[in-house]
Amino acid sequence: MATARIAHREGDYQKQSARLLEIDRLVRAGEYPSHARLAAHLGVAPRTIQRDFAHLCETLRAPLAYDGRRKGWYYTEESFLLPAVVATAADVLSLLLVREAVAQYAATPHAEAAQAALAKVEAALPANARAAAGWVERKVAFTGFPAAEILPQVWQDLLSALALSRTLRIRYAKPGARAAWRQLDPWGLIVSEGDWYVHGRCHRSKAPRTFLLPRIRASEVTAERFEVPAGFDLAAYVQSGFAGLHADGEPEATWRIRFTPAASPAAAERKWHPAQRQSRDASGRLTLTIRTSAAFRLLRRVAEWGDGVEQVERVDEAEAGAPSRKPGSGARSTRRTSR
Repeated sequence: MATARIAHREGDYQKQSARLLEIDRLVRAGEYPSHARLAAHLGVAPRTIQRDFAHLCETLRAPLAYDGRRKGWYYTEESFLLPAVVATAADVLSLLLVREAVAQYAATPHAEAAQAALAKVEAALPANARAAAGWVERKVAFTGFPAAEILPQVWQDLLSALALSRTLRIRYAKPGARAAWRQLDPWGLIVSEGDWYVHGRCHRSKAPRTFLLPRIRASEVTAERFEVPAGFDLAAYVQSGFAGLHADGEPEATWRIRFTPAASPAAAERKWHPAQRQSRDASGRLTLTIRTSAAFRLLRRVAEWGDGVEQVERVDEAEAGAPSRKPGSGARSTRRTSR
């Protein structure tokens, strides 16, 4: 007995994600496509297009409306963006992990917007994919020392100044000191161990400086424009610092840290600095050699190891085998034992 051959349309094997992208493109282009026109264009049944529109409106919350005069669909909000389609289980898992990690930046006004954006993307995921990765909420937690809050107006002014290359007036106060106004040409934002900093040229000191955002009490974007120096690269600047930071106005110095045999295995698990050198002696003691201007940050990290550190010393350039980047700075040799 002969088996009837099933007729397939051209788009029967096309993924829904691809159809949604094409529907979005046509609607966004102002072509006012109808269900019938879309079905013919995509090679699928009109009922398939109806299901696609139901998914767009109900799941993705697309602001779609039908224009009876033009006999087609359009967006009532031009700012609507179709969420990116996450295709694999690994992508879903990564998205949920990122959502949990955003909580680390709760001190910034950016965190609320980031969480809202991630929620929109998550809403676009298939229900079974969200359920499969739901264990992330119950079994993954991010924590850290609570960060100081950043004023929303300061955050917005800083982003505007960075985007437009405008000088920023800031009212800055260090702990225990009076707040004072100064002008800053912001070159970039730095996030170090949960804290947010802005780095740029301070007009008062006429030199590059780094400011902690929570210490900025008020701000104002000026009409004055500036140019970032051609030789400045934010990524290179961060990499050459310690935990992304430098000590403003201080020359680089080379430090040597020696750990006890008991603490050495744990200390070796971490990368202290991208350009660090390390060695071990016959007893298993780990010695790190690190060159940085941010001695305050390095010594703070060393202090966390307590009696696990046998010796910390600042070595001269000849012994370290590295040329000074600030000629004539006069390297000093000091020795400190933290036991």
